[in-house]
Amino acid sequence: MKTAFDSNFKTHSICESWNSGNQPENLLWAESADRLLRIIGNGVVKDGYNMFMTPSQAQGKTTVVSVAIYIESMSSFRTQTMDFEVDMYLALAWYDRRLAHNCTHPVLVTHKFIADRLWQPDLYFVNSKFAYLQEVTTPNFMVIVYPDGLIFKSMRLDVTLSCMMDLQRFPMDKQECPLIIQSCMLTVFILSREHLTEHQNISRLKKLQTSVSEIL
Repeated sequence: MKTAFDSNFKTHSICESWNSGNQPENLLWAESADRLLRIIGNGVVKDGYNMFMTPSQAQGKTTVVSVAIYIESMSSFRTQTMDFEVDMYLALAWYDRRLAHNCTHPVLVTHKFIADRLWQPDLYFVNSKFAYLQEVTTPNFMVIVYPDGLIFKSMRLDVTLSCMMDLQRFPMDKQECPLIIQSCMLTVFILSREHLTEHQNISRLKKLQTSVSEIL
């Protein structure tokens, strides 16, 4: 992956040259997450890092967040309660130049202790009734911090979404159920979300089928 450093931000020295980048090329390597503590500390304010500020807020710019969804399964379409369930992977990507570092490899974060001290987009599903992070056998999420400050976050979620179905033509009916994502607290002037173009950022299993629906 080609990195793109920003000279307006400091590149933090969190890796020693003697133990970074010396791993076999045929192995997927990542630096341990505890190295990030040298930058974020307790996450409040340390060396210019503040978890309560968006990455570009100090520069008066919006933070662009890319969103992608991979649908693992859809089930339990209930006409009585007008909802259905989705098992999905939600992936987010954004730049936080405040976390740029000198490591040869990206830093992998899989522990909430560290992840909770990073600024993260406060996206949520507008039409969800219930949603939770899968936690078998451990919480199903990861955060990758690349040397240039690119952040990639992936998580597996179970979500129950509301869908007002029109059943007048049942059983020949055709339903369109939305999946709406937006920021909980931040306005569009602070947080910009790249739009989900038609099928570009939404993928599913090719053989995914349900007994009562057709997935387009």
